[in-house]
Amino acid sequence: MRAVNLLPADAKQRKSFQGPGLIVIGTVVLAAVVLGTLGMSYLSASNSVADAKTQLAGVQAQIAAVPPATRRPVSAADQQLASDRSTRVQALNAALTGRIAWDRVLRQVTLVLPSDVWLTDLTGAAPVAPPPVAPSTTATSSSSSSSTTTTPSTPAPAPTTPAAAGSSTPGTFTISGYTYSQESVARLLARLAAVPSLSNVNLQSSVAQDMGNQTVFQFHINASVKSGGGA
Repeated sequence: MRAVNLLPADAKQRKSFQGPGLIVIGTVVLAAVVLGTLGMSYLSASNSVADAKTQLAGVQAQIAAVPPATRRPVSAADQQLASDRSTRVQALNAALTGRIAWDRVLRQVTLVLPSDVWLTDLTGAAPVAPPPVAPSTTATSSSSSSSTTTTPSTPAPAPTTPAAAGSSTPGTFTISGYTYSQESVARLLARLAAVPSLSNVNLQSSVAQDMGNQTVFQFHINASVKSGGGA
């Protein structure tokens, strides 16, 4: 049998146009929702910016209302305190500069000492740091009639005391001992010259002596000690 379409022509047309109409309506509704969301976000951001500007204006007004700080004039006591502090800092720097790490110096000498050398005497003295120069202080009286300026004179150097017998000269390092040959003395000098804490290593004397059935050489070596004990 042949199929026959019993639907009227207008119903067929309505069915064909129903699908596209729903799509258009959905698109318009979605666009309206998006635009509404964007508008609400814009309004919220505008309100936040306005509130921040209001708070900033209030803080700036409070800062402007604060009176400027008045600088207190420097008194003579404050000037003296600053001068004393500068003197103490200079004295501390001078003490640290002349400090000798003797444990490091002795360890370095021990590491380079040849096995055929033995020491009988070892003396050392740290270099004397120069005394700090006291800054001149100026005191101005507050009287309107006169002003007084006081500059302390440079103190006279303290009298030096002669060094006691057997004491070391400041900044020197002296060792004495024995070895079996002049070559050993030369080898010891070369090794001491490589010690970072010492400089100006010099041989003062090397004399042959008979010790029992063995001839030995007694030596005296002098060197300078670097400030800080070397690297």
